[in-house]
Amino acid sequence: DIGGHRAADGRWPLVIDPSGRTSTFVQYTGAAVFHMAELQDLEPMRLRRALLKNMMHGGLLLIDLGNFDFPSDVVEEPFSKVEKGLFKKLVDRSVLYSYFLMRRFRTLITKEIEKEFQECMFLDDALQKFVLGFVTSVRDPDFDFAKQF
Repeated sequence: DIGGHRAADGRWPLVIDPSGRTSTFVQYTGAAVFHMAELQDLEPMRLRRALLKNMMHGGLLLIDLGNFDFPSDVVEEPFSKVEKGLFKKLVDRSVLYSYFLMRRFRTLITKEIEKEFQECMFLDDALQKFVLGFVTSVRDPDFDFAKQF
C-alpha cells in the first residue's frame, strides 16, 4: 500500500485483469489465492484458516472471480459457510481500522483452532497490512458488486 491510499480509502481492491494473469503472479508472492469455482466446494475451515493466517501475518487473501458471470451473493456464500454475515463484515469500510479488526473477527477463532490463532498473535502492524483482494477478467464488472470495493 504505497502512500497509504488503499487504507485511506477504506475499501478492498478489485483488480480488473482481462488477461487473467494477476492471480498467478500474486500466488508467486506467497499470498493465499482462491478461485471462485474452488471456493464453492471449499471446506470452510480452510478458508477460515487462510483468512486468520493472513490477518496474523499481514498477508494477502485474493479471490479470483474469473469471468464473474454470477450474482454478487454467490461470492458471499463461501464466507457465510465460515460465519454468517462474514462477507458483509469484511466489505464494511470500518473493517480496516486496527482497533476494530481483531475484535470484529475474534469469533473466527473456534475452539478447534484456538491454539494456532490466539488473539495476542494478531498485532496491529500486521492487521493494518492485511489485504482481502478480488480480481476479475471481466472488463466491465457489475456496478452493484464493484462499488463494494
